[in-house]
Amino acid sequence: MAYITRNPAGSTPVRGSTFARYIIWPRQRLVEFVNRHRMRASVGSLSDRELRDIGLTHGDVSRSLDAPISVDASEVMQNSRRNRARNW
Repeated sequence: MAYITRNPAGSTPVRGSTFARYIIWPRQRLVEFVNRHRMRASVGSLSDRELRDIGLTHGDVSRSLDAPISVDASEVMQNSRRNRARNW
């Protein structure tokens, strides 16, 4: 059974080996989990004014950190920031 994983650029799914399935993929998820924990501690402690300075709200932070672990939380925050940049 083949396993689908992402290439290093993160854009195109490619067929992976058993090594990718049992070593690389879980490691990537663990790294993402640790990054989210750090983001929640650092970005979550910012005031509304500080978040607005960087173009985010507490809702954006919560939404990005509550997204599925397979989704990069920082990309969700960047997309929220880009979308809001036109509406401030």
